[in-house]
Formats: sequence, C-alpha cells, structure tokens
Amino acid sequence: MAPVLAAAAATTVGLTTAQPAQAVAEWAHLTIRPQGGGNYSLTVSGHFNLPQAVPTSYSIKIIGEDTWFDDTPVCDAWPLTTDANGNYWYQYSCTGALLNEDWDGQDENYAKVTVFPSGARSHSVRSNTVNGYY
Repeated sequence: MAPVLAAAAATTVGLTTAQPAQAVAEWAHLTIRPQGGGNYSLTVSGHFNLPQAVPTSYSIKIIGEDTWFDDTPVCDAWPLTTDANGNYWYQYSCTGALLNEDWDGQDENYAKVTVFPSGARSHSVRSNTVNGYY
C-alpha cells in the first residue's frame, strides 16, 4: 500500500504547476457632488486590464438608468488617457439639468467607461449607480 500512496503523492506533486498571477478585476467608480449654481462635480476612477503596458485612450459616458431601458448619455468626456498600468481618474462638471434624467422622482446615473487599446478590441466597464435629485 505504501508504494501506491507514494506514487499517488508523486503524481499529485507533478500536477501542481505554478499558475500565472490573476489580473486585477476591471472596475469603475462614479461619484457626483454638488458644486453650486446647478452644477455637479463628477469623478470617475477605475482600472482596465490592458494588453500592453502603455497609456491607452478611453471615454466616459454618464447614462441615466431606468427600469425598461437606459437613457442616452447625458454627459460625457473624451478623449482621455489611462496610465501605463490601465488606471484612470478624471473629474469634470455636468449640469443638474443633464443629470436630471427622471422627470418625477429620484435620478439614477452610472458611468460607462470604454477603453480603446491599440491592436485589441474596445470594451466597456459599468460603474456603480449614483442616486440623487438634480
């Protein structure tokens, strides 16, 4: 029995190979803060997994979230550039009139951040939804 267990242990040891490090999950985060005068400060930050470690173009679209279908972008920013590691942070202003996507009640907005890597397909990451009255 001991030789069988030793062979099984040797086989198991041979099967465990080093695994490459997992890539950090892609993410986006949106904050909306009042600036006064009917304007709001929007901050969008996050991370993309890039095919190469080079600064890469991206865009931000703020979209109104609704039950049946989401509104067209209400406020956007582009062209922007990530750092070489795929991290990004951008702050800009948007009027409350644009963020007010529901004619009655509370508004719900999220950021759709799209990256355009050289030699690879573009793709998007959706942020958290921010609720407010604008």
